[in-house]
Amino acid sequence: MSEKLVIGTKFNGISKVSKSKYVFRFRKKAESRGGKFYTETKTVNNSGGVAVVKSIYNKWKKGVEERFEQEQLDFENNELVSDSNILFSELANLWFENQVIAKDIAMSTLSSQKEILDRIVKSYPEFGKKKVKLITGIDCNNVKQKIVSRKIRGRNVSTDTVYKYIVAIEKVFEFAKNGLKIIKLNPMANLNVRPKYNLNKTNILSEEELKIVLRELHKLPDHLQLFFNISILTGMRRGEVCGLEYPNINFEEKNIIVKQSLSNDKIYNEGYEFKSTKNGLSRRVPLFYDLEYLLNDYEINHGFPSWIDKDEVARRLIVAYPDGSPYKIQYYSKEWAKFCKVLVKEKKISKEPTLRDLRKAYLTLLMREKKVSPNLVKEIAGHQKVQTTLDYYIDDDNSKEIAELSNTYIFS
Repeated sequence: MSEKLVIGTKFNGISKVSKSKYVFRFRKKAESRGGKFYTETKTVNNSGGVAVVKSIYNKWKKGVEERFEQEQLDFENNELVSDSNILFSELANLWFENQVIAKDIAMSTLSSQKEILDRIVKSYPEFGKKKVKLITGIDCNNVKQKIVSRKIRGRNVSTDTVYKYIVAIEKVFEFAKNGLKIIKLNPMANLNVRPKYNLNKTNILSEEELKIVLRELHKLPDHLQLFFNISILTGMRRGEVCGLEYPNINFEEKNIIVKQSLSNDKIYNEGYEFKSTKNGLSRRVPLFYDLEYLLNDYEINHGFPSWIDKDEVARRLIVAYPDGSPYKIQYYSKEWAKFCKVLVKEKKISKEPTLRDLRKAYLTLLMREKKVSPNLVKEIAGHQKVQTTLDYYIDDDNSKEIAELSNTYIFS
């Protein structure tokens, strides 16, 4: 039997050579090969019919195209760094392009790190325009000091923000060292500024302040009321609240199953993406009566309509537009900031907490007031280590406990 074309062309497609034997072919011009063709072929024996063979071919072709793109990227990298005169700004762009293809980093994290690197190159041109091979630990330390002394809206940047800058730069140099192999040592290696304890706990609201906030939420639209109530009463991360679906609320067992997060990002231009939680594990958080009542009331008044996402999966998001589609993730942070500014102006609360501060307040409340064990608080928070919960999320003001102990005898 002579070859019979099933799909595509004789250079790019499927040919049938016998009753159950097919040949897959791929060919494309490649700069990495001096303008010659990059080719791959594969012979498949399958009697499942043309539809099955096409499905196998599509998966194979996707893998071939990824290998082709990686070869071109490696070629471009080698061309650019061959003279070892690559600048930090160019290296940062190369690192970013590699991460976009590899998709090893979550979209939201990669987007944030890209913005940080762009800001570094723009704000500190003496560093961004310097040849990578000439950058020393002293240069890196100088940049770190400048980042530490930065002010945003009149305030010094937090230690956590400095850490994010350092991590972004460090990853770029790790790429130069381990990926491109153009440097032997990472000049950022000894500049770990991660604090042992997060001192930025000043915006954690007390129990009384949280009650005030909950009372004031009625002034907001219903969907914002629900979103912020969930944030306050569950300690869930912003993306987790955005990705919360109605089937994940277990009214019988009084808990909420947190198993995914929703993100929207401009990097991949894929709209919204549902991904696993930050540590990749699902968890359960308590469904308190306050929140259960709100959810039931919201369902009666608005319902939780179904929405089909880009992967053609039906979703029933808890907080969404009337058609069931999600709001932009940043929308909630902006609305929360505006709401808190009004409360501070009216002197109803003394500080402007972020949505993350609500998470800290919730976990502190569980441990301090509800006497929940640190290990259980860790599970509810979705942390892998209890030390993370204690160091970065729990308000370490233990004056109340000390006062209570002081009113007792150590020996009866």
